[in-house]
Amino acid sequence: MITLTHSGEETLSALREACLHAGFDATRAQLIRALDNGIWRLSNGAVARVHQPGTRLNAQKEIGGAYWLYGNGIPVSLPRRSEPVVAAGRPVTFWTDLGPGGPANPADAARILRALHRLPVPADLRLPSHAPFARFPAQIAAAHATPGEKDWGQPVGPHTSATPGGPTRPATSKSTTAPSPTDQKARLARLCPSFGSNVSLPTF
Repeated sequence: MITLTHSGEETLSALREACLHAGFDATRAQLIRALDNGIWRLSNGAVARVHQPGTRLNAQKEIGGAYWLYGNGIPVSLPRRSEPVVAAGRPVTFWTDLGPGGPANPADAARILRALHRLPVPADLRLPSHAPFARFPAQIAAAHATPGEKDWGQPVGPHTSATPGGPTRPATSKSTTAPSPTDQKARLARLCPSFGSNVSLPTF
């Protein structure tokens, strides 16, 4: 079961405990994003991701996937630790903070996607099938939105409208030493010049 978080308070105790164990400073932690996971920026060039309870295996796969992607030329933020830290019942992973960024332009996004889809599936990672919309119902239910807005977000049939006379849409189905942030940014800049130097891509 996914527990949504909006304030970040639900993940703060796990963050503090994990930082204490792993040698990071959570004193000035700043919340970047809070929904199904809590994403926190730390003061020592790291970002912490506090995952859902009972998802340690998935967190470990994210770390392995990030190393694999970076090793194959895909620009991603690298882990600061090779394993999650379990704190307050939640796995916590630590990543390199590449600083503030912005959205990619279509050409850069297409370049990354093309490079990604040319890679062979890594059998050793044992990646599960990805259902990108599986968590949408829970996220929509918890959203600060009107009932009409929430109804628009719910899955519908392939030839039906969310509201009478409205637009139609298809149905949806449910510690290794890391390169420095400067090296990671340089690789990103070579692949996607329009990103510039102050950009970060989401980790997996």
